[in-house]
Amino acid sequence: MVNDLLKIFRNAENMDKAVVDNYIPKDGTYFKINKDNTIKMLIIKRNQTEQNELYRWFKEADYNSNLIDMNKPVDTTKKIHSNNYYTIFIKCDILPKVGSNKDKVLTEEQLYNAIDNYFNTFLERIKDKKAQKIMDTIDLQKINQEELQDCKKRIKEAIPQIINLINENNLADKNYIKIFLEKDMEDYQREGKRYFYPRIFNKNDYNIEVNGEIWGLSNNNMRIK
Repeated sequence: MVNDLLKIFRNAENMDKAVVDNYIPKDGTYFKINKDNTIKMLIIKRNQTEQNELYRWFKEADYNSNLIDMNKPVDTTKKIHSNNYYTIFIKCDILPKVGSNKDKVLTEEQLYNAIDNYFNTFLERIKDKKAQKIMDTIDLQKINQEELQDCKKRIKEAIPQIINLINENNLADKNYIKIFLEKDMEDYQREGKRYFYPRIFNKNDYNIEVNGEIWGLSNNNMRIK
């Protein structure tokens, strides 16, 4: 597997594009809220979905919106599994009027509260000084609070229609429901960096600075032979 990856990257002219091209989105139902608030829907199943323009858009937006792992969520309650304020990823089986998991299914009020709490996390300052030091190494504009509130409003207003689409098309299952706002891919890349950079190392307590560069332990499992 490592050799296969090396072949891909050695021949790649654009490393980021090579990573996205080889990325496979998780199974689920994907929704795109367009700028006019109409909604496009696509069911994605591994190796079974036509790779058209809409699929490719979802693929790249999804790549930039995933969590590193569930131990590094934005939503500390772990109900919402996306990493930026253009998206909401949630398990279908806990959605109100849809979910089959009676012990975990949310009421509409609980869902909207979860969305409110999720969006509020993007307004909080980074408390970890070492994480902030990592963020200082990249030039990211501050979050536009007006845009953030507009994103939250549009997603919440789209929820009833999305739930109706799930029910009308018999899409209730244990896979993900992934909701995306139509934004330029540069916006998704920027907000992905806002999530990834302070969380890329296993634990920022162990980071050190060497000749102006920050070094730390990889977040992936490491095995020493």
